[in-house]
Amino acid sequence: MQIVIAGDGEVGLYVAELLARSNHTITVIDPTENIKYYNQAQEKNFFIINANPTLPGTLIEARIKKADLFIAVMHNEEPNIISASLASHLGAKTTIARISTEDYLKKEYSVYFHDMGINYLVCPEALAVEEISKLLLQTSAHEIYEFANGKLWVVFQTVDIDSPMVGKRIDELDPNKISFLPLAVFRKGKTFIPQSKTILEANDLVYFLVIPSKIDDFLSLLGQENYSIKNVMIVGGGRIGRKVAMNIQDKINTKLIDIDEDRCSILSQMLQHTLIINGDARDVNLLKEENIQDMDAFIAVTDSSETNILTCLLAREYGAKKYIPLLESVDYINIAQNIGIHSVINKKLITAGQIVKYTMGRSLSTIKCLVGIDAEVMEFIVQPNSKAAHKRIEQLGLPKNCIVGGMVRDEIPLIARNDMQILPNDQVIVLALPDAIEDVQEFFN
Repeated sequence: MQIVIAGDGEVGLYVAELLARSNHTITVIDPTENIKYYNQAQEKNFFIINANPTLPGTLIEARIKKADLFIAVMHNEEPNIISASLASHLGAKTTIARISTEDYLKKEYSVYFHDMGINYLVCPEALAVEEISKLLLQTSAHEIYEFANGKLWVVFQTVDIDSPMVGKRIDELDPNKISFLPLAVFRKGKTFIPQSKTILEANDLVYFLVIPSKIDDFLSLLGQENYSIKNVMIVGGGRIGRKVAMNIQDKINTKLIDIDEDRCSILSQMLQHTLIINGDARDVNLLKEENIQDMDAFIAVTDSSETNILTCLLAREYGAKKYIPLLESVDYINIAQNIGIHSVINKKLITAGQIVKYTMGRSLSTIKCLVGIDAEVMEFIVQPNSKAAHKRIEQLGLPKNCIVGGMVRDEIPLIARNDMQILPNDQVIVLALPDAIEDVQEFFN
C-alpha cells in the first residue's frame, strides 16, 4: 500500500514503523521540522516532507492521489480533520484522523465526517479510558487485552517468586492446554517465544492467552486472586481522569486530585459523586491525609509522565494495591516496569494498534501492540483461500518468532495444540515478534 502519514511526534513515527514492517511504502509529513523525529524517520528510510499537511500543495507533493491510506495523527485534532478531509478530496482512498473530542465518536455525527471524506476517527483518550476500565475489573493482572469479542484474553503478569509456576516447564503448567498458554516471555531485557520445555523463572514477565471462564484457575497457579475495587484515587483532572471518574463514581468511592484550582472548580460541578481535592499529589502529607493506604487503585493521568511515575511509586510505598500511570513516551515503559510498575497506559501503543488494523484487510479483525515488549498480537478471521485454511498448526511452517495461541470456533474458545486443524471462519490469535509479522500475515490473509 501507498501510505501517507501526517504526524508531529512519536505517534506518527511509531505508526510508520509498524506499517513499514509489512512492506508498505511510507511518506511522512512533519510540520514541526523537529530534528529528532526527522533523523529517526531518515534512519527508517521514510520519504519525509517538512511542511504543513493542511495545505493542498503539501498533499500533492506527497502524491496523495496515489495514496491507498492517509493517516493524520498530529497532536491537535483540527489539522488532523482538515488534512484528512483534503486528502480524501484530493484522491486518497481511505483516511483516518486522530481526535481528542470524544463527542465526535457519537453515531449521529458519523454522517458528517463521512461527508467530509473521513473514514475513521481514532480517539486516544477514549481508548485509554477503556483500557483503565478493564484493569479495574481484573485487578490481579498488569494488562488485559480482549480478543474474539471477549472470548479469549491475553493477560500480562509477573511470575512472582512465590508463584507455583516458578521452576515449572511450560508443558507442566496446563498439560492438556484447556485453560491457558504462555505466548511470550520477557526475561533480562529479552523477549522470546517459550517452548514446551521452557522453565519459568521468578520475575519473568509473561503474556498468557487465557480462556476467561478459567481465569480463577489460572490466577491460582500464579498465586494471585482478584479483589474488588472499593476505593480509587485519581491524579489529574484532564480528559482521561475526568472520564474515568465519571464512569466509576456511582459504583466506587472516588477521589480526584488536581493541582489547578480553576479546573477543580469545574470538576466539582461535573462530578457530583467524586471528592475533588485541589493539591499537589507529589505531596506525601496530602496523600496520607487522603488515606492513600486504603486505596484499592491509584490512577495517575496528568500530562507529566514523571509525575505519574513518581506518584504511583508513592502510592505503592504507602499501601495502594494497584497503581496505573499514563506514560506519554514508550521509553518510560521499561523504566516503570524495572521499578515494579507493570500496569501502564500508553496512548501511542493503543492508537497505533487501532490504526494498523485498518491496513491489514478483512482477515485481520484486531491487533494489539503489547506494552513492555516488542511484539504484536493479531486476531485473524481465517479466509477459505488462505494458506492456513484446512491445515494443522504443525503443518503451517510458521516462523519461529511467532505462536498460534488459540482460536474461537462456533463461539467456543480453544487453546491451540499442534495437532489442531485450522478451519475457515475460525478466529485465530497469533503473537508475533517484529521479524515474523509479515510472514504471519501471508498465512492468514
